[in-house]
Formats: sequence, structure tokens, C-alpha cells
Amino acid sequence: MLRRHLLAAAIIAVVTTTAVVGVVVVAAVPAAAHPFGPPPTATISASDRTITIDWQATPDDAVAIGELLGLMPEGSTAAYRQESAAQVAPSRQAEAALSASPLLADYLREHITVTQDGTPCAPDVPAPGDFVHEGARILLTCPDPVAEVTLRITMLHSIHPAYRTFAVGADTSPSQSVFTVEAPAHTWRFGAPAGEATTTVPMIVGGGVLLAVVLLWVWRRRRV
Repeated sequence: MLRRHLLAAAIIAVVTTTAVVGVVVVAAVPAAAHPFGPPPTATISASDRTITIDWQATPDDAVAIGELLGLMPEGSTAAYRQESAAQVAPSRQAEAALSASPLLADYLREHITVTQDGTPCAPDVPAPGDFVHEGARILLTCPDPVAEVTLRITMLHSIHPAYRTFAVGADTSPSQSVFTVEAPAHTWRFGAPAGEATTTVPMIVGGGVLLAVVLLWVWRRRRV
């Protein structure tokens, strides 16, 4: 019990500290959306003219994309989170069908994009082996060797505006950024010297909120 109270106090402290540099407005969340759990992640790297982005979300959020695309029955996301006993959670066969669907590949091409000097980099989406549990990879080939590009990630944004993707890179500047509805695109430079990073106020706020979200998620899981 004491640990729960301490964890709750830590959550409040983080949220209060974050509020000093920014105001966070949390809207009512539909039952089918779960944007306040662990956020989706993207690992970004570049080689010659090609940028590789590995995107992954928690399984329930990945299933939400399948439901959005009409590849899984309505209510599948709630069932996957055990929020509804009336709906059967997606089967392995349904998850495999989602991974192999051209609609998913189109969704990834639309919501993960890169431009170089205003010119779109050509996307290629290898069929994910297990999109729900392992995410997906998208390869974007640019006209010239990659030095500076604009990355845009809007995955899940049409489901709920609070969704965000936390991205990290190696030998990049910035070394990380958060893609939100308000800031879906960021300029990244590749081949940055080791240790070079760019930190902005939105990133500080986003990092504080992210930590608060994770702590709250752990606290709620312990209460179950």
C-alpha cells in the first residue's frame, strides 16, 4: 500500500513539474482508443540514400489500426484489452492477415514519410512478419545520399489526437524527437558527431508527460 502511495506521489510530482513549462490538456478518451499507455516507438537510421524506420506499438494499439482499416471486426481492440467480454479477441490468423494486407502497407506509406529538399523519398514496405507484436519496417529511398531530411510520422493520429510516436536515432541530430498531432514533422540530420543532440522545450514537456504516462500505467496495472 505504501508503495502505491509513493508511486502516485511521484506521478503527481512529474505532472506538476511538467506543467511549469507547458500545459497538458487531456480530453475524454473513446473506449476504442488508448493513447495514454506506453507510446509507439520508431528507430531511425540511414545508409547512403536509404532511411530505415522501424515502427512498433503495443499490441492493442496495433490492433486498433487493423480495426480502423476494416481488417478486424469492430470491437476487436476493446476485446484485446479485455474491456469487453462480448467480443472475441483477434486470432493469430486475423493478426497474420493484417500483417499481409496491402491496406496496412498503404497506411504505413501514408503515415510515415520522408522528404529531402521538398522531394518525397520513395517508400518500400516489406510485409511485416507480425505487425501486432513486432511492428513494421519502412524503407525510404531519397534522390541523394541522406544528410538532412524531414521526417513525418502520423501513425494512429486519426484514431485519437493524443497518440504520439517517440523516435530515436543513432548518429543523428536530434538524437530523439516526439511526433504528435501538433508537431507531426521534424528535420533530422544524419552523420552527426557522437554526443550531438538537440533538445527543445516541446521535447522536455513531451518527455515529462511520457514519464508520467508510464508511471500512471504501471500504477494502474498494480491496482488490478
